[in-house]
This record gives sequence, C-alpha cells and structure tokens, in this order.
Amino acid sequence: MLELDPIAIKVGKADTTLTHFGGLTKLPKRKPAIHHFISLMKSEEDWHNLVLLLEGLEGTENGLSKALKVTVLHKIINEDKFSILVKIVGNPEKYGFRLTDPDISEGVITAIHQHASLHAWDSQRVRHAFKAADQFVDLSTRDFYRADPTVQRNPHLIASALEMITKLISLGVAGDLEKARGREYAERFMAVVKQENLWKKNDLMPKSHMRWQRYWLPPVIGMWNAVKQALAVAEEIKLEDRQLTQDVEENLRLQLAEVKLTSRVLTHDLESCGWLF
Repeated sequence: MLELDPIAIKVGKADTTLTHFGGLTKLPKRKPAIHHFISLMKSEEDWHNLVLLLEGLEGTENGLSKALKVTVLHKIINEDKFSILVKIVGNPEKYGFRLTDPDISEGVITAIHQHASLHAWDSQRVRHAFKAADQFVDLSTRDFYRADPTVQRNPHLIASALEMITKLISLGVAGDLEKARGREYAERFMAVVKQENLWKKNDLMPKSHMRWQRYWLPPVIGMWNAVKQALAVAEEIKLEDRQLTQDVEENLRLQLAEVKLTSRVLTHDLESCGWLF
C-alpha cells in the first residue's frame, strides 16, 4: 500500500513521493501531475523511479487510468527503453499493463507504428521499432499469457512485427537473421489470419464498426500492410507458398467485410492513403 510504504522520488528538479500521487484522488489533479512526472524523465534514475511509481500505484483505488498507461507506453517506446518495456508488460499483475486489454494492445501497436513512421528513413529507429514489436510477440507467448489463446492468436501483434521487418528490408538494411524472422512472422501471421471465424472467437477483436474506427484503425492498417508487404517481399524472405498468401488475402477481405469495415467513408479514406490493395 502506498500509505504504508511511501517511496521518495526525484525527477529532474521535482521532489515527490508515491503517496503524493496516490493522494491526488481528483483526476484533474492527478493526471497533469503524472504527465509532468513523465515529461521530466531523463536519467536512468528517473526511469527507475517510473517503474517504482507504476508498481506503487497498481492495485490501489488511485491506479493509473488506461489512457495514462498508454501515454507511458508511448514514452517508453519513443525513448527505446526496451528493458523497461519487457519488465512492465511481462509482469502484468505487478504493473497493470495487460496485453489482454484491447486499449493496451492498441496503444502498444500504435506507438510502434508511429515510432517507425516518424523515423521512416532512420534504419536504426526502425530497427528499434522492430525490436519492440518482436518483444511484444515474444511476451504474448510467455508466463502470464501462456495459457491465454486470445493474446497468442491476436494477429495485430504479429502483423506489427512483420511490418517492421518489411520496412527494414525496403531500407536495404535487413540481415539474414531478420529475413529469417520475416519468413517466420509471415507464416505465423497467415496461419493466424486464416483461422475460420477468427474475429468472432478472439475477444481482442472489436465487434462493431464504431470500435474499428475508434480503437483499431492503426492496427487494421498494419494488418493490411503486413499482407501487402508479405506479398511484395515474398521472394526476398523466401516465402514460397504464394497460394497461401492469396488465400489469406481473400480471407482477410471477407472477415473485414463481415465487421463492416468496408463502409464507403472509411474505405475511401484508407484507399486515398494507399493503405488498401
């Protein structure tokens, strides 16, 4: 409990304690305080203090909101703090970041996608984005999530990693190991997407058109890109089963139509951006 175990924290020139954050019960006061805390982080000690803050607030009635958790994820990914990423997402009961939560999964994928898009010509940054995506896929198969097929069968996480690999290939900086990972992810992605009634069986899939628009547009774009790019680089990553890619493309079209993604406005927006076939 925060009240029983206060932890002093210094971030930049600001001194505070976890009890201070826990005591800010009014969201208008807590939210800017925590945002300010996050914005000041620079040193390794600051990042260590962030982990203490996350652990201290989890499980209390004043825990972080989903929106603030997503803000934290974006900060971690933008600063390439992957050891912290693995630590907090790999211990959801301790830190409260669960990939089984659609908002957290969407936040993760959007942060990775934006990180790579903002630095599209910086191969090192794109490599960092791939590393983050790769670690999230790995985490989805370990420990806390091992018995949860909902997360393991979530194609968005796999598509995110595949998209980052194909970006590295397009930049001409992908090594043999990364190309091998590209083939592995392409085959895994296609196998998952090809499953019958995937959208209905997976709780992480939104069930209404509005949820697709509000929460899942970046991940859906990632899925379309993953299929398109898997086809484009099939020869380079030695993905020889082109019939499988065509089957998956058709399956994906049918499934997206099933949830009414093909509404006139949204389809036009995606096509105008070059994100649909």
